Amino acid sequence: VTGAGEFEYLVIAGGGGGSAGGSRGGGAGAGGYRTNVVGQLSGGGSASEATLTLGVAAYTITVGAGGAGASTDDADGIQGSDSSIGSANIISLGGGKAAIGGGVSGGSGSGASGSVYSLVGGSGTAGQGSAGGNATVVNPYAGGGAGSVGVSYSGSQSGAGGAGQSSSITGTSLIRAGGGGGAATSQGAVRGLGGIGGGGEGAAVGVLATSGTANTGSGGGSSE
Repeated sequence: VTGAGEFEYLVIAGGGGGSAGGSRGGGAGAGGYRTNVVGQLSGGGSASEATLTLGVAAYTITVGAGGAGASTDDADGIQGSDSSIGSANIISLGGGKAAIGGGVSGGSGSGASGSVYSLVGGSGTAGQGSAGGNATVVNPYAGGGAGSVGVSYSGSQSGAGGAGQSSSITGTSLIRAGGGGGAATSQGAVRGLGGIGGGGEGAAVGVLATSGTANTGSGGGSSE
């Protein structure tokens, strides 16, 4: 920073990676989403944060990478990496990875995967994101997006990823940080779509899961 003053920010962490096989059908969570732009929302529908005043100094800006999707069958995804503004102590947490069983917490949590039990989606971080959807027996839910909780399984439809959050900090309104969609299941559930804002889509027979859109902090879709 070469001139002291007040600064606006939008800090989004990397989204979680999708999983593959072994009843790992819940979608991955989006990366944590924090902003201080007046009139705009942080993740999970939270209010914008306080004014940031910086002095003349060097600040380390870290942009967290998205978590890789499972590279083999019967494997979890990778947790998203954190993003931060160094000594300003503004840290957005990586999105929850898609995994077997209950969801994994993160900026936004991943969705739980169906099994012989009812399982709970991963929690989102307050002020950054939302929780992943819960799962009932053999019905995977989707991961949470920054703006809303992962959509619930309904009838023969696996959950879609939660919608992301809108920001116009660049001068153009864009939605980022959508949650990943849940997979189609061997019990007949149709795959869930990715959340608005770049969430990846769940897999189906003959259709691969997709990653979250690059540079949006979105979660990846999963396969059962």
